[in-house]
Amino acid sequence: MTRIQHSTILVYFLILSATVWGQKIYLYGGEQRDLMIGCINCHELEASSIWNLQGDFGDAASDLSIWNPSGTYGSEDSEYSPWNSQAAFPPIAKDEDGNELGIFTVDYNAEPWAEFDLALILYDYYPAIRKNISKWYNKLFQL
Repeated sequence: MTRIQHSTILVYFLILSATVWGQKIYLYGGEQRDLMIGCINCHELEASSIWNLQGDFGDAASDLSIWNPSGTYGSEDSEYSPWNSQAAFPPIAKDEDGNELGIFTVDYNAEPWAEFDLALILYDYYPAIRKNISKWYNKLFQL
């Protein structure tokens, strides 16, 4: 990784650290986008957290996890995955009050696209994150 890439990541993390612990942000998947598939900015010990390695949403072997490369919500080939730029039903991000924050997908042409700071980081780095979820949790949230 170059110095410019390291600097870019650092800027992302600094921006993120100022905003990430506000309202909780949840992902909802399925055709109707009514199935909660994890909280993207919850503490790693919370059951709903995508960072909880023992939970349904953070365990890379769980079909509900966006980190499972073979799962419904983690496969780059799935119609329900945020990592498939051609997915018909990528998840939607909502705050804890149920306000929609946009479609959580690597398809930047999606309308409305979820483009808050943490989403942008996850879009860019999900292949690396899924290889070491704990390391990335610590990078993102333990500044």
